[in-house]
Amino acid sequence: MEMTKLFSYIVIKNVYYPQVSFGISANTFLLLFHIFTFAYTHRLKPIDMTISHLPRIHILLLFTQAILVSSDLFESWNIQNNDLKCKIITVLNRVMRGVSICTTCLLSVLQAITISPSTSFLEKFKHISANHTLGFILFSWVLNMFITNNLLLFIVPTPNRIGASLLFVIEHCYVLPMSYTHRSLFFILMVLRDVIFIGLMVLSSGYG
Repeated sequence: MEMTKLFSYIVIKNVYYPQVSFGISANTFLLLFHIFTFAYTHRLKPIDMTISHLPRIHILLLFTQAILVSSDLFESWNIQNNDLKCKIITVLNRVMRGVSICTTCLLSVLQAITISPSTSFLEKFKHISANHTLGFILFSWVLNMFITNNLLLFIVPTPNRIGASLLFVIEHCYVLPMSYTHRSLFFILMVLRDVIFIGLMVLSSGYG
């Protein structure tokens, strides 16, 4: 069983590295392009904050994912406490995924509001959205940290004897068995977040 997990881990790692490299490069280019555009025009539109925030989130998401599948990158973190290292990397990766969903939703909604005609009911949100973008971004961070923080109790470094009940995460980290209450609450919160924000994303994209 463990050999199968480790083999799958190696395959995923070899396939994932090129994708991570391309993703980080593309998002870095997008972020730099946006910075240079702003430096040249000296004008900040309401949607610019979201556009510049999204590639940063994707870079952090891809970077933490690369650490999760790479023994070398995992060991290169200058943290002697493997328990703390596992918790930081795993939780940060999950938070980045959630913030990415929320920010993409925000961008889609802002684009729908921006292109809406003056006769649309979205017209009244054009001035409101400019004042609440930062607040929504901060809210998305707090929301996703709240949803994910329960993992801090269950992520542990690989023990000397790996029990069958432990959930394989990466070569160095495992998840302890959760109670039915913890597992159900964690699952429900993640599903609600994904359904609400992806639903809003689909509606706003359909409107556009």
